[in-house]
Amino acid sequence: MDSQSTEIGYGAHTLQVSVEDLCQDLDPLLVQRKGRLILLATENADPQALTWICRDYYGSRSFDAIPTLLHSLSQAYRDHAELGSRVLLLAVQRGLDVYMVGSAEAVVRLARYNVVRDLFDPLASQRGFRVALTEHPGTGQIPALYSTVWRVVKGDLMLLTHRSAADRISAGTLARVARQTRSAGAAARSLGRTGRAGPDVPLMVIRYAQISPVPEVPEPARSEIEPAPVVKPRTRREGASPVLVAGLIALVAVLVSVWATGTRIDLAALPGYLEMYFFPEPTPTAGLTPVVTEIEDSEQFLVYAPPELVTPYHGARIKGAQVALVWEWMAELGPDERFEVLLQPPGGEPEARTMTRERQHVVSFGAEGWYSWTVRLVDIADSASPIALSPRAEQVSFHWSAAED
Repeated sequence: MDSQSTEIGYGAHTLQVSVEDLCQDLDPLLVQRKGRLILLATENADPQALTWICRDYYGSRSFDAIPTLLHSLSQAYRDHAELGSRVLLLAVQRGLDVYMVGSAEAVVRLARYNVVRDLFDPLASQRGFRVALTEHPGTGQIPALYSTVWRVVKGDLMLLTHRSAADRISAGTLARVARQTRSAGAAARSLGRTGRAGPDVPLMVIRYAQISPVPEVPEPARSEIEPAPVVKPRTRREGASPVLVAGLIALVAVLVSVWATGTRIDLAALPGYLEMYFFPEPTPTAGLTPVVTEIEDSEQFLVYAPPELVTPYHGARIKGAQVALVWEWMAELGPDERFEVLLQPPGGEPEARTMTRERQHVVSFGAEGWYSWTVRLVDIADSASPIALSPRAEQVSFHWSAAED
């Protein structure tokens, strides 16, 4: 992913710095291979300490992001005790993956469509939430650090801030700002006012607009002294064609045979004899006769992999009058192809099925409880009995309540 695909907005008291500012002699190819380093730091953080973090990460021979980030941040905390409250988190954007290492005071939340979840919150488990974090115990002056990895998709918005500001920003507010603001800077300013981020509270917003996981490599310039391709001149055959000679010999042989046997032939039929002589009909041979077997079982038509369910994710808790079921499918649909959305409501109610060509389906005003949903691809050429073209995606369960935050 290039830098144009990632838009970063900064809060009022957040250090606005890039890896090019910290390490001005950094090789762009090295940044492309090891990923782009992002620092969540206050504006009064020591610039020399941040430069050391940048050089330590990119100077390491290891391309394993998490161990390298752990080393850079832990050594910076050890040598600069004040950084514990000024540099809360290091993140690396490499392709579609975001690697994060930070302290217990850092919080990272993701807004994807109308769903908000915690990606980085070491204290979330105390409030009954599940966050996939790995704890790295501290030693001496080095506090405990935490790490995680997350894969982004187009349209994701990440909030990175201090815990004090994150506690004032509700999930509904973050989802609303993600929908209504067009730039990461505007989102950061709006969330900064809501979270009342003070001088010691950094706040960043990262919006992923156009994902391009494969970098475009320019075509190498041709050398001015590169020799032109050698074009061999086409040679022409001299003399008579061997086909003409063979035809004349065959004609003479036919005439001699007719004269020797005394056979009388019709001159009008002579072209037919010549055609039969030069282009004889092939002798028919026995072959296999194809047998068409009618396929009755619809599972025989499974030609696609199942769609990938995006949101709601498994175990999500959603509050609101509507919930959007969103999935991903990279290919284009054929004229008779549709997505079949299967939603199982709570309380033993019958399964709801919906056909659509969109990549999402919005459900309104459902009963409170646990729902299960999945999607598959079907062919509706015969509307009376659609044929499944893909298996069902792995079923996902989520809890839905109509009450707002």
